[in-house]
Order: sequence, then structure tokens, then C-alpha cells
Amino acid sequence: MENAGAKNHASNVTCLSTEHHPHNISDRLLHYLGCIAVSERENFFDTANPLWQEEVERRILLGRDPDNAQQAVEEQRESWEADCDRELRRIDILRNTLFHDEDQKHLVENLNQSRSGWWEKKKWLDTHPIEDGTEVVGDFKLEEHIVVSTMHLKNGVGVDLKDDERVRNRFPNQEMDLGDFISRYDKKNPLYKGRFAGSLRYFHIPSNNMTWAENAIRRYYGVEVEYDAPSNEVARRRMQSNMILQESCWRSQMYDIGQPHLRHMRPFCATISSGKRQLHAAILINKSNKGADPENNDPFPNNMALFMPYLYWDTSRKREYFAKEIDRRFPKSRSKIHSMGGLMKKMDMDTDPLEVDNNGRVKVASPLGQYLLDATRLYEGMSNYCDRKVIRQFISEEPPLHPRRTLDQAYFWKLGSTRKRDRDQVVYRKTTASPGNFHIHLDKEEALKRLDGSCEMCTANIQKISRVIMVDQLWLWILDAQTIITSFPDMYGSNARRSCGVYRSVKSRAQVGGTGRIRTVFDLALEIIDECSDAMFGCAKAADHRPQLIDAFSEAIGSIMHKQTSAFEALLLWTEEVNKVYKSNKLVDMAGVDVTVLNIKREALLQRDIKDIVEELEIMLHITRTQRKLFQTFIENAENILDPFGRFRGDKGREKRARLLWERSPKKTVDLPPEGDDSTKTKREQDKELDYHFFRLNAEEYRENVQSRIEKLQELHDCATSTADNVKSLIELKQQQASVVQAWQATKQSEETIRQGRSIMIFTLVTIIFLPLSFMSSVFGMNNVEFSGGTWEIGDELFFMLIVSAVVILVSLVLAFIIWIRAAVYSAWKSLERRIYLQSGLYGQWLDFDMPAKRLFRDATEKSDKLKNDLKLTRFQRRQEKRMEDYMSMLKEKGRTVESPEEDGRRLSVDSNGREFVSANGGSPEGISRFGLRRAWSLGREKVNYDIELAEHGGRTDP
Repeated sequence: MENAGAKNHASNVTCLSTEHHPHNISDRLLHYLGCIAVSERENFFDTANPLWQEEVERRILLGRDPDNAQQAVEEQRESWEADCDRELRRIDILRNTLFHDEDQKHLVENLNQSRSGWWEKKKWLDTHPIEDGTEVVGDFKLEEHIVVSTMHLKNGVGVDLKDDERVRNRFPNQEMDLGDFISRYDKKNPLYKGRFAGSLRYFHIPSNNMTWAENAIRRYYGVEVEYDAPSNEVARRRMQSNMILQESCWRSQMYDIGQPHLRHMRPFCATISSGKRQLHAAILINKSNKGADPENNDPFPNNMALFMPYLYWDTSRKREYFAKEIDRRFPKSRSKIHSMGGLMKKMDMDTDPLEVDNNGRVKVASPLGQYLLDATRLYEGMSNYCDRKVIRQFISEEPPLHPRRTLDQAYFWKLGSTRKRDRDQVVYRKTTASPGNFHIHLDKEEALKRLDGSCEMCTANIQKISRVIMVDQLWLWILDAQTIITSFPDMYGSNARRSCGVYRSVKSRAQVGGTGRIRTVFDLALEIIDECSDAMFGCAKAADHRPQLIDAFSEAIGSIMHKQTSAFEALLLWTEEVNKVYKSNKLVDMAGVDVTVLNIKREALLQRDIKDIVEELEIMLHITRTQRKLFQTFIENAENILDPFGRFRGDKGREKRARLLWERSPKKTVDLPPEGDDSTKTKREQDKELDYHFFRLNAEEYRENVQSRIEKLQELHDCATSTADNVKSLIELKQQQASVVQAWQATKQSEETIRQGRSIMIFTLVTIIFLPLSFMSSVFGMNNVEFSGGTWEIGDELFFMLIVSAVVILVSLVLAFIIWIRAAVYSAWKSLERRIYLQSGLYGQWLDFDMPAKRLFRDATEKSDKLKNDLKLTRFQRRQEKRMEDYMSMLKEKGRTVESPEEDGRRLSVDSNGREFVSANGGSPEGISRFGLRRAWSLGREKVNYDIELAEHGGRTDP
């Protein structure tokens, strides 16, 4: 078992591994620069290197002819050596370019400085002289640092273009510089439509740059970017390219309202005719197809255009870096400050616990650590430079560059910034390590032991890279049913000389599938479309740190379900405790219980998280359903091109319509098939039918793949929606339970109130009885002649006391407990009151007085405000006169002799809002700032509401 496990492990070893892997070189450049020691690079491409002889022997063991194996390995060695030399030269050019770039030169300077510090500590400076790496090695040209990948297939087998020096490497790794692809026109250009007849050609532009796409299509038809003289041949070629780039199929499909992150092509798939119109009309047309002649269009087009959104990913750091770059290069897109950290950084307030310079460089105490950090920052700057140049050059051009969009930017297009929402993505939270994931509770020595690799959790968290889901665009053109041109972006800051992950997958499919997968250009297009659609749904773990989308969402939903279950169990336990309180007859303090049941913070956080998940799944479902619609449209269009007369489908109606169109068409671009049964079909017709049915089989398979992806997302969406409903039900249940507790508390409080009311009633009765007695005893206890002058017997006193008290007590009890008597007494009192008011005339006098309380308050307030405003106006007029005197003095000091403001041609006035202005005689007021006097006349000024002043005085009062 151990040997088997070791064998499996060795087979998985690849580049950037510390273990030996001579036959598992996945990337020649990565292996040469990252896996081989610098001292071994010189001999790596030597023919005496045992690696190449071992490769020859390995191929012979696989059944290759020895001579062919030797020749293939020699060609591979030469190709790899040329690629590595070219990459090293490109690195030198980039480093030299950064050194002369004002914004980036600090990266090279910091690296040289930290390297000197480290070598000085190691005492290597005397024996190892330092080269700053800034020697002149060539000028940076963007078109030479961006490659266009290409593939050529014939009969489903890859073809090497050995006769064209502009195309490097062998199938499927063929590539050429962008400058050679779109900047040069000659008939030897691999893009030219007349080359490689009978073979399938595929060209990929690694950016959604409309300028490059237009130039590529013009190069295909042999049209220069700068239009040459309109000869007949040039006009014909120009007409064909303009038909492909006609307004309705190209620029009008772009959605752009000013913000760069809103730019995208609307989902679109249609066939396009490049039929030859009349020559004089073609010469008159420049870049647009306005005024097209429908009668001369081709009724059987074999060109197609497709614009499709698809899901991909990028690192959060790179996305934010280039978002800031776009903001700097496109001022209209500059957004507001959305975080406290951004505000403090804007105010130059230190928020970073580390020592950081003005360029964001972290300073550390270790010379080696500083050297490694500076080397990393320089590598990042070199990787980002090409994309920065593309953004700088094309973000505001016409037609413009389409920058990449995040998942929320593609859906919430009205938001100025989606930075916070991007950091709430499920994939971002999954791929971001938080401080709680590390052993921060351990002491320093124990924590260092954990970080040496013994703790798998800490190691995995250290290796995490924050990632976000992006929505990229696939632009695909099929030209003349034999050439494909695609344009879709790579990850930001990736090596511009290496093809992106999606294209690498397409190459693998084309290389592995061969004749079993690709017969026509439409089969290859199916591979491309399916690979873009499946970029984030593949089950196999990619080597490029691509996040596992389905797994991330499944884990996030499962985590919320677990927390919701735990919260529900906690609620049940709490309910059992409360149930014991319900059964208890004792009065219990429920203050702590109320806080527990009313606190729904944990459930609210769960509700927020699950709603975000549901929202993201809905966006992805919308994108995948859009892909399904486009995929279906593409299949229908491809079937119409492969079977224009409907014979292979048995569609008699289409065959009749197609024959009629063919007869009316002035230019016969397709052959008219003979009428009759299958026995009359030619060999060419049989091959076309085979191609058609082969395409139908592939299309059905890929249609099932698209449907499978939708079903996966729909299943996750249903599960997330169910979890959201459960969390909502938990919150409602908790709120209902809180209402029950509050109702129980209210019942207990009402019972206690009733008990207290009964006790109070007893006290009231006692008071009613003894209060009159106390009053009478107090009366008879007073020292006066009537009571104390004579001699009353106790019986007489008790008689009067008891009789009076009994009457008072009886009347009080009757009025308190007999409602009818109380109502009768109230009615009698109100009747007596009405008679007094009406017969005496007091009520009429009150009505004649006509002075309600509101009017009294209003009149008093208006009088007070009028006095205040008059006082303010008087004070302001005095201060205005003083300022005018100061103004006249200032003019005299400057040598001007003006006796009054009227002689100066201006006068000082006040508008209805209390603002002073200088107005010309007979002219409109001009702002005081035009005369430079705003600051002089605004010292000590109080704001006065002159609307009231105008209402009181009927107009403006000039000084």
C-alpha cells in the first residue's frame, strides 16, 4: 500500500514542487524559472543533459519510432529554449520599463536596496557585485507582450505552421504576437481568409477590446486599419468586413452609459451575411452598413456572431488593484468613500499596525524578509504592467475596452461601488482566512511549532487566497464556416505570454478529442462555448487555484442549516425552562428571559447570509439560463448553415423556401442539391450530412451539460430558499414565543393588579368610614366657646358625631357603588349648569368675545417676531453702511476717487435670501466674488431672512 501510495503521489508531482519531476513538466516556463536552480539553467538545454535522452527513451517505450522520437524531442528542446530565452528577455524589458516609469520605479529601487542590505549582512558584497537590472535591453511595446493563441486543424488533427516564422511552437501551443496579428497586412498572415483552405482555424484575443476585435476581422478580409485608396478590390474587402461589423450586430449591442464597469455586450447570437453588394454602394460605405441593399445580401450566410456572459474568477487583491486603476484613468467612475478605513486613509491617518511607506511597502526588521517582500512586489508590478497599459490606452478609446465585472457589478449596475458586496460573496468568505482560523490563543513558542507545517489547518489557512466570482464575456465570430475568432479576458495581472485557463482547457479538448470530437468549425465552437459555460462548474480540482463553486455554496448552505438547527434546539431548551415557570404559582422575575427571547441578532445574521446566498444563486441562474438560450440559438443557426435546404432534417417546407431563395439570389454561394432520394446524393452531400448529424450529436451532449449546470444551481437555490424559509420561521417562532411570554407576564401583572385593587378597596372602605368620624372628632375637639364652653355629655357628642358621619358615609357609598344614582346626580348638575349659563347670558358674552387661544398665541408670536426683524434690519443697515464706508476707503487707498457708489457704476444690494451683491446701474446683479470683495464684506455677517423683510416692507430697501 505504501508503495502504491508513493507511486500515486509521485505521479501527481508537477511544477513548483520541491520533489523531482523530470517527466511531469506541466509548464515549460514555470519549470525553467521556478523548479530549476539558477546554476543549473545554463546546462538545462544542453543536448548532453540526461533529461532529453530519458525523454527519447520514454517515447520509444510508448511505441514511437526511434528516429521520430529523437527528432520530436530535438524540436521540443529547441522550442522550449526559444520560449525561455524570449521570456527572460521580456522580463528584462519589463523590469527596465518599470524602472523608468515614475509610478512604478520605486519597486525596482526598493528591491535593489533590500538586496544590498541582505548581501551586506551576509558579507557577500565583496565577492558578489550587484547589478541593478536596469540596463537598456529594448523598448516596451504592448503589442509584443500580448500573444494571440491559435490552432489549426485539418480533418480533426492539429497542424503545425512551420512555414510562418510569426507563429511559434507546435499544436496546440501555437501563438503569435498581437502586433503581427492585427498590425500587419499581407496574404501570408495566418489570419488572412485565403490561407490554409480546407482547414479549421482558431484565433483567440486575450481581452474584450473592441478595437483589437475590429482590426482582427478587417485583417481577415485583408483590409488595412488605415483605409487605403478605394479601388474595386479594396472596396469589396472593406464591404465584407463592414458587413460582419455592421451596427446592428456589433456596436449597437454594446451597453454603455458612461461607467466602465457597466460596459458589456448584450446577449446575442445571429448569422451575418457578408454577401457582395453593388460595387458603387460598397465604395461609399466606410465603417457602417447603413444604406444596405437587401436584395444583394446573401440568403445563405455562413458567418455567425455570438456574445455570451459566463462565470469566472479572480483574486480579490488583483480586482481591487485594477478597479482603482480604472478609477484613476476614468475620472467619471470615481466613487465615494465607502468605508471608515478609506476615509482615514484619505485623511492621512495611520490605520495600519505595520510600518508602511507612502508606496504601500511594508518595512520589516529581517533583511531577508524585506528582500523577499520587495521581490514579491516587483513580480506583482511586472505581472500587472501589461494590463495597466491596456487600461490606460483603451479604457477611454472609441471603441472602448470592456473591463471585467464582478458578479454584483453585472447585476446591480446602478451601484457606484460593489466593494462591500463583493466581500460578502460566498466564494470570498470561503477563500479568506480570518484571525480566528489560527492558533492565536496559544503562546508564542507553541504557535511557532504549529506553523512549521505540523498543523494542517494553519497551513491550509496560510495558503488561502481571497477570490471573487467574475462575469466575463465571450465574443465569438465564425467567418466563412472555417475560421473562429474569439475574444475573452484572462485573470487580471496574469502573465500576458501565457494563455488563460479557459483557453488551456479548450486546447486540451482539441488535443485529446482529435477526430472524435471536431469535424467542422461548429464542433470547435461548441467546445469553446461549453468550456466557457463550464469554467466554474468542473468537478476536477484545477491547478490554478480555481474555486470549487458548487462545493463552496453547498458548504455555505450546510453551515447555515447547522447554525439554524442549533438555534432551534436552543429555543426548545429555553421553551422548556419557560414552561416550568408557567407551571409555577410563584411570581418569577422574567427580565433575563425577556432579553434571551427578544435577542434575534444571531438569527438576523443567518437571515442576511442566506439571503446573500439566494441572491447570488439567482444571478448565476440568470446567467446560465441566458447561456442556454444563446446555446439553443447557436445550434439552430449552425444547423441552418450546415443544412441550408433542410434535406438532412427532412424539412420539406424549408427545402422549398430555400430553393426559391436560391433561384432569386443573384450570387449562388451554395450549391443547389439535386432533387430525389438519398441514392442521388453525391459524395460531398454525404460528407455534409455526416457533418450535420455529427454536430447534432455533439450539440445534444452539450445541451445536456448546460441543463445539468442549471439543475445544479436550481437545486442549490431550492435548498437555500428552503433554509431561508426555515430561518424566517425560526425568527417568527421566536417572536411568537416572545409574545406568549409577554402575554403571560401581562396576565400575571393584571392578576397582581386585581389583588392590589382589592386591597386598596378595603383601605378605601376603611377610609370612607373613619374619615368622617375623624373629621367630627376633630371638630368637637376644637377649643371654642360653643363646644368647650358648656358641658356636653359624651352621649350627646357621640350622637351628633355618628349621625353626621353615617350620613356622609352612606352618601359616599351610594355614589361610589350605585351607578344609576351617580348618573342621576351628574344629570341634575349639568341641567343646573346649563340654566345658569343660558339664563344669565354668560355663554353669549363668551361667544361675542371671539378670541380663541390659538389666535392669542399667534398674535403674540407675530408681534414678537416683527419687533425682532425690525431690530435685525436696523442693525444690518448700520453695518452695511459701515462696510460701504470701508469699501470707499479701500478705493481711496488704491488711488481711486469715488464719492459715492453710484459714481463707481455699482451699488450694494441685498437679495431675498440675505446675500449681498454688487449690481450695475440698470443691469442685473453680479456676484460679489467677481469684484474680489466677498471675504471683505462677509466678516461678521449674520444671516437674515429677507423674505419676511420684503413681506413687511413691500420690497427691497437699499441703503
